[in-house]
Amino acid sequence: MKIAVTGATGFVGQYVVQELIRQNINVIAISRHKSSLWQDNKLVKTICLDIDNYDPNVFEQIECPKTLIHLAWPGLQDYNSTIHTETVPKHLRFLTSCIESGLKQLIVIGTCLEYGVQDGELNESSPIKPSTAYGIAKNKLRIGLETLQQQNYFELSWLRLFYLYGIGQSEKSLYSQLSKVVESGGAEFKMSQGDQTRDFIAVENVACLIITIAKKNKGEGIINICSGLPVSVETMVRKWLFLKNANIKLNLGFFPYPEYEARHFWGARNKLNSILEQK
Repeated sequence: MKIAVTGATGFVGQYVVQELIRQNINVIAISRHKSSLWQDNKLVKTICLDIDNYDPNVFEQIECPKTLIHLAWPGLQDYNSTIHTETVPKHLRFLTSCIESGLKQLIVIGTCLEYGVQDGELNESSPIKPSTAYGIAKNKLRIGLETLQQQNYFELSWLRLFYLYGIGQSEKSLYSQLSKVVESGGAEFKMSQGDQTRDFIAVENVACLIITIAKKNKGEGIINICSGLPVSVETMVRKWLFLKNANIKLNLGFFPYPEYEARHFWGARNKLNSILEQK
């Protein structure tokens, strides 16, 4: 078995590649810039590729895998950057080329921000109301791929990630900001009121779920990748502090609530659980 992974050197990508290695699966690790992360691992072949620059032979360049996990995406530190809008046609062109050249299975990362500002439990059939450039762009890419399915046979799974956390995450993420304060010996952590409800899931778990879905060789459509458990931000921060054995004062209410997020929302995990139960 051989699986190609774009965005292999990114936050999620590194965890996915490491889990593939752990499961003794051959990996084509694709990244924009040259990397030596896995240069001594016989299971991994690294390919330096700029997805934005179209090449009709790109599928051959990535060694014609049966399965592609598409994680690559720029600009994640600013959800309203124009780069998200600009990325859609470039990535759709790349993925279309792979599919038309023979790709059989495609797993693409979406986002819970496709749901927009909606409270409560959100399932895969909930209305799509993205309010950020990132959420809008991901939704456009999904629609483009579903349209492509009407003309070309391929298995498609669209994984809507909820609130990931883990080592190596963006410096702007809540987890990384807290870790920085802890590691620097800070006495206080400034944050929002913390009473808003989110659906947190460790990146290690996400990597395992992505690979489990890929190994089924079956398009599952839209899937929420979530814990299914609503947890307040303050509760999660205090849990992280406990795990880090850190005693830091929380300055609650220092920052306002993000305008692009609902106050209380989390993912429904029914479909994901059903897929995991399949043999």
